[in-house]
Amino acid sequence: MSVKDIRVVQATTVTAGAAGTSAVNGATIDLTGVEELLIIVPFGAIVSGAVTSVKFQEGDTTSPTTDVAGTSITVADTDDDTTKVIRIIKPLKRYGRVVVSRATQNATVGAILYICSGLRTLPATEAATVVGETHISPVAGTA
Repeated sequence: MSVKDIRVVQATTVTAGAAGTSAVNGATIDLTGVEELLIIVPFGAIVSGAVTSVKFQEGDTTSPTTDVAGTSITVADTDDDTTKVIRIIKPLKRYGRVVVSRATQNATVGAILYICSGLRTLPATEAATVVGETHISPVAGTA
């Protein structure tokens, strides 16, 4: 979904984040023309003893693997039903992705979203996984 200078991109599906202990890698996003990237990572049930964290990676190719300093967020095994957020302002590399590391016990991750803002150019086509509307000064009435 693109609205003026905002674009919402689904980085992962709910299915990809089903309870497990393997990493959940977000889709690679092209950050050309993006002023700010907000990454929203919702969590469901996390089993006691789970070792879980979230980080952002960047790179010059469509397979980014370089960790961005300071973006690692530790997810406690008591953080059931919480949301972690990473905000990247003025990304330095063209490509990026979110990575959720999971180990030892199950952790459930919801659908991760990228919200791009301050776009200098809009994408030529939108992904079919995100659909939305824009309403300016909406009035009360039937939805």
